Amino acid sequence: MSSAMRGRQAQSNLATLRRLHPDVADRLRAQHPEVVAAIDGSSALDWLDFSVAATFFDATYEALGHRAFRRYCVQSMSEALQGPMLRALWDSSVRLFGTRPDAILRWSPKVWSMVYRDVGELEWDSATQEVRLRDVSPSAWRARGFIESVAGAIDTVFELCGTPLTSRVDTSTHGLLVVRTRD
Repeated sequence: MSSAMRGRQAQSNLATLRRLHPDVADRLRAQHPEVVAAIDGSSALDWLDFSVAATFFDATYEALGHRAFRRYCVQSMSEALQGPMLRALWDSSVRLFGTRPDAILRWSPKVWSMVYRDVGELEWDSATQEVRLRDVSPSAWRARGFIESVAGAIDTVFELCGTPLTSRVDTSTHGLLVVRTRD
């Protein structure tokens, strides 16, 4: 199998981009019509080739810049967590564990496996307060926008839990992405 992203999540990401940054969505459509067509033409349960996600995230990251891209990712993931694919998992984790980021992040590998296939293995290390993405596929490793989107998803948890934390990305070890929390 090849690396892939679930159609529902790609659709959610594109819908948020269209709503928050229509000019960037228009530019994406003009520069990468095949990416937009693949996302728009997918069903919720389809697995889209990871190249679609990589191009989407990289183009969006380049257009928005670091800070605005991270804010976009937080908004997009917040909306996805209220959507049909992830809401039950989010609601269950909050009901079981409350709104402590460490408790919520313990469930992040479950969310990851619902959204991505063969991109890497996500784990939460409660001792170090780190999210690790191991065995990152080469295509994901080269996609800076994708790497930053992972950190943006972690920032979403902090924001929804009302915690004044953000994340930072460490890619110093090839094949291992570490997202660390920071005040």
